Amino acid sequence: MANEGANASAMQPAQQAQSSSTNAVDVLVIGGGAAGLGVIASLFKRQHDLRITVVEPNEKHYYQPAWTLVGAGEFDQKKTVRPMVDCIPRGAKWVRASAAAFDPEQSRVILDNGQRLEYRTLIVCCGLKLDWEGVEGLNDALGKNGVTSNYRYDLGTAGNCCRRFLSIPRCRVDRLGCLKPRYCRSCIGTGFSKAASGWPVLPPDLS
Repeated sequence: MANEGANASAMQPAQQAQSSSTNAVDVLVIGGGAAGLGVIASLFKRQHDLRITVVEPNEKHYYQPAWTLVGAGEFDQKKTVRPMVDCIPRGAKWVRASAAAFDPEQSRVILDNGQRLEYRTLIVCCGLKLDWEGVEGLNDALGKNGVTSNYRYDLGTAGNCCRRFLSIPRCRVDRLGCLKPRYCRSCIGTGFSKAASGWPVLPPDLS
């Protein structure tokens, strides 16, 4: 998580881009997660006078890589969330909106509020949107009977269900499998870390 404090200019709304390329920012970053803020901090370290705008709709920043540790009872869940304004590197301009469309031929992005932002360089790192409805019955089961996920902040307490379940003396686990899907997913290191601990990672085509 980027630790640089944002100055007052970071909270100012971006000016609507005009047709002239002089209104284009040097770098437009879509997404204010760990990737987006990390790349902004890295760019400023290399060239401090860059004009950088970040487009991010959320007012809070969640450090998802730590959620696996939260589920294991090794990290404080409250420390994984901070106000977005405190995380955006100093000097970057924050536009609180979502990208609705990309127009690469005109080097601009159209936002969901109607703004059009022009850029010289575009970096897209808006992450993945999890489809909880894609697995029938999953939403109803989450947070109950040991069913949990590392990808939901509101299940931070429930995330300890597995740890508590495994700590019951009469519970014995001889084999624990981790499924690795073919499609795009985040935090694949979680499954690999389990495999490194001696837990098998099952092939993705098991049904």
